[in-house]
Amino acid sequence: MQFSRPPIFSSLTLVATLAIGVGSATAQPSSITLREALVRAEQGNPDLAAQGLSTRAIEALKEQARLRPNPILGVELENFVGTGPNQGFDGAVATIQVSQTLERGDKRTQRVVLADARSEVARRAWTLQLMQLRYDTAMAYVETLITARNITLAQSVLDVSSDAAATIEDAVIAGRQSAAESARARATVVRAQVALNKAQSEHEKRRWSLALLWGEPQTEFSVANRLPPIATLPDRSRILTKIDAHARLDLQQSEITRRRVALDLQHATAKSEVKITGGVRFMNDGSDAAFVAGVSWPLALRNSNQGNIKSAREELAAAEQSVAGIRNDLHHAFANTWQDLTAAHSAAQTLRRDALPAIDEMVTITRQAHEQGQVPFIDVINATRERLELEHDILKAEADYARALVQLDTLTDPSLPLTHDLLASP
Repeated sequence: MQFSRPPIFSSLTLVATLAIGVGSATAQPSSITLREALVRAEQGNPDLAAQGLSTRAIEALKEQARLRPNPILGVELENFVGTGPNQGFDGAVATIQVSQTLERGDKRTQRVVLADARSEVARRAWTLQLMQLRYDTAMAYVETLITARNITLAQSVLDVSSDAAATIEDAVIAGRQSAAESARARATVVRAQVALNKAQSEHEKRRWSLALLWGEPQTEFSVANRLPPIATLPDRSRILTKIDAHARLDLQQSEITRRRVALDLQHATAKSEVKITGGVRFMNDGSDAAFVAGVSWPLALRNSNQGNIKSAREELAAAEQSVAGIRNDLHHAFANTWQDLTAAHSAAQTLRRDALPAIDEMVTITRQAHEQGQVPFIDVINATRERLELEHDILKAEADYARALVQLDTLTDPSLPLTHDLLASP
């Protein structure tokens, strides 16, 4: 049985071209690169700004730590409103004195060192939050790229389905197809339109989430980079050497320093403070006066700050023990991420290298067979749809690769060199 070539076939050729990956022609008001998105996030993220203010507040405590105890002015009145010669104020004795606490154990120096250590912890915490922000921004940017590609594929599926429905409708009118085929084709168009709407909605959500990272959700923009085909895997051994410089380990080391200094301060606090007093005592008639002086210090018979010292020592030990746990977490995350990266790389490479040429050959053969009247037009439509499904599978693998690459960068280098190189690829 011979099948005629429908007039709609020329438009199908254009649809097949679109399916290969031509981007959307919809113009956006502006476009930004990943580097620009990272700069915007660092400058405009409200959480990072709040963390920066908290860091400055902690640094201000260093000024307080340098201050010595204030002197105390005291006034004492004795021998008044009593009985006998002490009735009224005739026998009153007034003493004006100043007392000063002298800190022993180098407490002031230890307070300053502890304040510096706390400031360093705050700075490291800010750096870790900045790294997390860069990860969130890069991941949101990649997700925006992925959803933009999904819109292109969904639009291609809709175009192919619409052409197929029109062609089948013509065949029904000519009596070459049943009305059931036309109904099925119309349902396919509706499903393709729903899928496109969903892809567009998901893209808007991702774009909105990206803009929220720099506090401007109403900004109209598009992403300037593209998600290219995957080339070669990065050098595993080279990037693995960077993991010991992770911000989490830096933060923990600064926390260890802070707790060690806090322990030193608790040891210094165990040394009693000396209080010296000096002043002048005025007798009842105001004509006689004498100097008074004194010194006092507590006797550490029961409280030698031993509880605080023990607590500080245990906290230091806990912080030191946590380093190994953090390092294990980082290496475990690296191993999992590397497996995800290699699996996605293998899938994308295999699909592009083996499956894509095979399905392109199948589409070409089917099209030639239809032109020769050997197969119906619906076979050409189905072949084109299969190619679009393969494009979607390739996109999924490349998207998984890009996500894993962002994660790998975050574990090894917060400047995200691997992600920048991927998105800058031609």
